[in-house]
Amino acid sequence: MSNFFSCPRSISVVWYLFLFSCTVSAQERCDLIESSVIVTKDLTPGCAFQLDIRICEGRCKSWTTPASPDELLTNPEQAFVSRSRCCAMVKSEIISENVLCGTELQNITVKSATLCRCEPHTCGKDN
Repeated sequence: MSNFFSCPRSISVVWYLFLFSCTVSAQERCDLIESSVIVTKDLTPGCAFQLDIRICEGRCKSWTTPASPDELLTNPEQAFVSRSRCCAMVKSEIISENVLCGTELQNITVKSATLCRCEPHTCGKDN
């Protein structure tokens, strides 16, 4: 093990605060943008239409740091700890449209974003 892990605890804490402040200070963007999507109705062959909704798009930070002495005591095999933030839909509204599928009028509802931001631990989760 390196000398880092033999430092007094207060030095380790300062090191982590420095790493965190350097990492988070880089610019993150998670924007609300207009998007046109093609929606298809599974039960109605050939039924497809375009719908304008708002989605979240951007770039958020992820980082890896050496494990703290406490984390190493808990899990000695894990020398590093990864953290991530992902551009996520925080609030949404339901968009409802009546569309003509063949000769039948059908009501379609989809989510449309109203608020986006970089959120911790949301990568890959449906909101």
